[in-house]
Amino acid sequence: MVIVLYVFSAISAYAQKSLLQKYRFEDGGYTLAGIFVHHKDHPLQKKIGEFYTDDIAVLNAIKKSWVFTKPQYQHACGYHYNFLILKDGVEIDSFALNLECNELVTDDGSVFFDHGKLAMFASKLKPLRRNECEFASIAEARAFLTKIKKEPNFVYAWPPRWLTFEGEFRFGTKCPKDLGNNCSYMEHEGELVSTLRFP
Repeated sequence: MVIVLYVFSAISAYAQKSLLQKYRFEDGGYTLAGIFVHHKDHPLQKKIGEFYTDDIAVLNAIKKSWVFTKPQYQHACGYHYNFLILKDGVEIDSFALNLECNELVTDDGSVFFDHGKLAMFASKLKPLRRNECEFASIAEARAFLTKIKKEPNFVYAWPPRWLTFEGEFRFGTKCPKDLGNNCSYMEHEGELVSTLRFP
């Protein structure tokens, strides 16, 4: 009896991912913003800070540079930046970056992100100034947000829930016993309860 043993080499292929290829920055109205998320103490963050650019030449240079050929394992260690792609002040895309893990998370998975791909644009990025305001009523806050969006130096505002909803309410309920191990509710004051939040 003759036995033939075949051994195949495992070759991992990863197509290039051009992160910003679908955007025609030359059409105008686009902004790339980098906003701090969980971590704010990385040396590159301290150098660049929170930033934005609406310069078409810079945006196209970033688009040309941010082409990735290596996947990256997705870590559960928090992120340093959210990169937002804005069109006329409205978020149309976002990516999360962990500088320590060299991980950039996209809708299609994680890619290896070399610090140099951000550091090389440090001198061409504009600093963001973060403002937080409190208001006595929802109507006052909505009027302010509508007004501030017309300011020439306005970049972006997180869309708050109160733009659509007046408020929220919560209620608790005992976790049904027949769910057994499928029950993933939290324990509160000795009972398994679920807390539902609307909206």
